Formats: sequence, structure tokens, C-alpha cells
Amino acid sequence: MIAWTYILRLEFGIVLLVAQTVTEKANAEAIDTLRHAVNRLIAESIPPKKHAIFVDTSLFTNSHQSQYYLDRDGPAWKLAFARFNYTIAIEHAGTPRNKRHLAASKWSVLLCLGLRRQDEACLAPSSHKLLTTQQFINQINGMRDILWKKHEMCRTIQGFGLSSNDMQFVFPCFVLPKDEAKLRSHTLERNQPWIVKPLSRGEGRGIFIADSLKDIVGSANSSFRQYYHSGGAIVQPLLTNPMLIDGFKFDLRLYVLVTSITPLSCYIFTEGLVRLAAEKYSKDVRKARPSQFLTNTSIGKRFRPLEELNWTLKRLKEWCVEGMDTSGMDYNTIYGRIKKAVVKVLILSEPRFHKHFANHMSGSTCSGCFQLLGVDVILTATGQPRVIEVNGLPSMQLMHEQGEEIVFTNDYAARKIVLTNEIVEFISTRPNVTETVINFFKQFAIGVAPTLCEPSVHRMCIEKPDLFLIIRWFSARRILTSFDELMPEAEPDLLYQSHRIIQQELYHRHGNRVAFTYATTTYRLLPLLNAFRKFLS
Repeated sequence: MIAWTYILRLEFGIVLLVAQTVTEKANAEAIDTLRHAVNRLIAESIPPKKHAIFVDTSLFTNSHQSQYYLDRDGPAWKLAFARFNYTIAIEHAGTPRNKRHLAASKWSVLLCLGLRRQDEACLAPSSHKLLTTQQFINQINGMRDILWKKHEMCRTIQGFGLSSNDMQFVFPCFVLPKDEAKLRSHTLERNQPWIVKPLSRGEGRGIFIADSLKDIVGSANSSFRQYYHSGGAIVQPLLTNPMLIDGFKFDLRLYVLVTSITPLSCYIFTEGLVRLAAEKYSKDVRKARPSQFLTNTSIGKRFRPLEELNWTLKRLKEWCVEGMDTSGMDYNTIYGRIKKAVVKVLILSEPRFHKHFANHMSGSTCSGCFQLLGVDVILTATGQPRVIEVNGLPSMQLMHEQGEEIVFTNDYAARKIVLTNEIVEFISTRPNVTETVINFFKQFAIGVAPTLCEPSVHRMCIEKPDLFLIIRWFSARRILTSFDELMPEAEPDLLYQSHRIIQQELYHRHGNRVAFTYATTTYRLLPLLNAFRKFLS
């Protein structure tokens, strides 16, 4: 009896050992297959030929008499692309856009420079689906009509359906004349000054402060009436308690790199611009001059030298440290709030981008798109950030427009060169992150559907596009060393609301054929994003 028991135990042990060996072999084979898939995706995303095309949308002929954006931003980008051995061709916007999607041998990066006509001058929305994984364009299609234009950003904010209490990172906004009734009811509830900005003007021109809707619509400013009736205006509550630097009002220009909009991946450059008003702030805002409450350089340079109107974020940090004893302002706390505010605005835009891609891009999700944004932020007296607006083509100008010495400081110009260099490196190279990705998958038991995913083994299964995103996340950490990662996963409630809006749109479009988890949203990747952060920590 004892002998039979021993034999049974021995045989059972051998069976377990054989089973364990088989499992280990299967796991090793699965890891090798995953390693091969990661290496293949990395290789497929590296441009075989480094050829960049620069298109200035203000150029519609071969003439070089009008190339404002090439003159302004071209030098910084040319330095960056030359550093990575790119050949560069300058094309005018009249080149047939439907020719630009042709094979990667034609170009690997399309740099579209301009405020308008991107679709007609650079790349047709429907052509995005024809791009290879080795081609990139510096414009996220739809950005101008979702966040870039002031009134479209207002529409994006309104469409998300947040309550005023949940919207403390932006200002309530109204587009006139369309929102005149809404503004009327709002002005009855809030007795405060309003800032009015004509939509068809820039550089601070035509902006004024009003007390009531009557003051706004019945403005005695004849030029405003002209622009109001021709292009409309945006109206927002005026921030009456801004943070001041030695008595001067200021705002911040921050540089945000978006490498994917849905799902959202974004990074903020650690240096930026602090823009000061030319004259000390007046608490009597109704009598204030534009030079006291506007920070536009075009206004300020009439009163003070440009170098006195601009600080770097580094200098603002030093000012905060010096004033800690009296102001109590901690720069790191403020900077953390700013990052949260910026990522919230980008989350608000996700539903509209999702709809735009479905309607205009033949199913493409703009996977080869990236965009550098200039995000303008103002701080309250207590250090709470409010995002003012988003610029889709922030200036990369290194020199003064008259060709004088660098305006801001040599250090600031050097930081712009660092910024453009890192962006070009990110789209041009792929560091070897394969083993890091493998370790990440092992630690969190992640599989790749359909063939590399076993429910009994893996806690999480992802799709091939998600694997490509993970590779880019780890690559960004190696390359974008002068950027801080923005963390959409820290805003789960907003992500869920975005997902819900997108899902409703899908149901409206496709009916019950759409499952809840099918929408390619940031919310769908929430478990993966949280695992990524834990792995990094």
C-alpha cells in the first residue's frame, strides 16, 4: 500500500513537472512572438528615407514673395531636420494635395505651416487613410475647427455639458450673435464685467470690457459694430483677481505636444513664455486701458521694450521662490494645476475629434498626426489656472522680425531649438524599447489579441494599435526629455463623460451593432494607462 502511494505521488509529480515544463515553453514561445511583433512595429514606423516637405499655406504660386510662416518658423525647423539628415523641399500650397499621400518614398514628414487652408493646401482629410506608418504630418486634422478658433473652442466646451462648478479650468463663453439669449440670462445672474473679443481680429485689436449685454451689443465702438455684424464676437467673464507680478498682469504661453488625440497622448514642454502687460494693473477694470489688462506684444511694445515684457517659466519659478515668504505661492503646485487644466481641455475635445474623423477622414484616426500647440493660461490670485485659448501654430521664431539680435534671451531661443530637435527625433527614430515593453507585459500579465491572449493567463488583452501606442509611450520617455508627460488617466470622470458622448454618437450612427467597449477612446485604455504609470513608478 505504501509502495503504491509512493508510486502514485511520484507519477503525479512527474505529470506536474511535465505540465510546468510545457507551460514554460509555451510562455517562452509567446514572449518570443511578442518580441518579434514589437521589433516589427518599431521597424515599420521608422522612415526609410528622411525627406521632409515644408508647405506654407500663404503660398499659392511658385513665387516666394509671400512666405510668412516659412520665414518665421522655417529656420528652427530646418535646423532640427538637418540635425537628423533630412532632405527638405519647399512646396507652394498650389501643389495638388491629392498627390501628397503617395508612397513613403515621396516624403516622410509633411510640415504644414499656416493658419488657414490646411485641408486644401496640405493634405486632404480623406488621404490620411492612405498614409503609411512611416509618414507623419504636423497637423491633427480638424484642430482648427475644434480648438484653434476661439469660437470653436467655445463650442467644444459647451458641447461637453459640464456644470459651471466642474468647469473651473476654463472660462464660460458665449459666441455672439448666436448665444445672445444665453448670455442675457447669464448676465442677469452674475453682476460682473465681461471681456469682448471680435472673432475676425487678432493681436488684441477691438477687445474691450463691458458691464452688460446692452453695453456689448450697443457698443459705441463703430469698428466693433462692424466686426460684430460681419464675424461675431466671443464674450467671457473678465477675471478681476488675476495673479500679478510686481503689480503687472501676465499670462503664460505653454508648448504642448499632442502625439495622439483619441486616444490621448500629450506632453508639455518644461520651458515657456510669461507675457506681461505693459502697464500696472488697475483694479478699476472698467476704466482700465488695454495696456493694463492685455498682454499682447503688439500692444505692449508701444510702451516698453520687448525684453521687459517677456519672462521664461524659469524666471517665473525664481520669482515664486523669492516671494514664497510673502505670497505663499509654490511654483510646483501651480505647475501641477496647469498640467491638469491643459489635459482637461484636451479631453473635452476628444468627442468632436472622434466625430470629425468618422465624418471626414474615411475611418482614419490620424495615427500619423502630431501637433505642437501654444496653450495660453492665466492664473487667479490664488494660483488657479484658467485656459484662455489654444494656438495650433505657435511661433518658433528665433530672431526679431527686423533681423535684430534674439529678443527674449539666447537661452530662450536655445530652448526652442531643443523643443524642435526633440520633436523631430521622436518622429524620426525609435529607441530600442523592446525588452522594456516585454517586462511591462510580463509584470502586468498583458496579452495581445487575438493570438497572444489567454484569458486564463492574462489579466488584460489589448489590440495591435494599442501595442503601437505603448511602444510610442516608452519611446517618448527616452526622447522627449525636455517635456513632462500629461496624465489623462488622472481625470477618470472626464474620460468617462467623453467616452459616453462618443458612444452615444456611435449608437446614433450604427444602432445596436456597436458594443460599449468598441469605441477607441482614452477611457477604454484607462487600465492600460494606470498599469503604465505603476510600471514607471
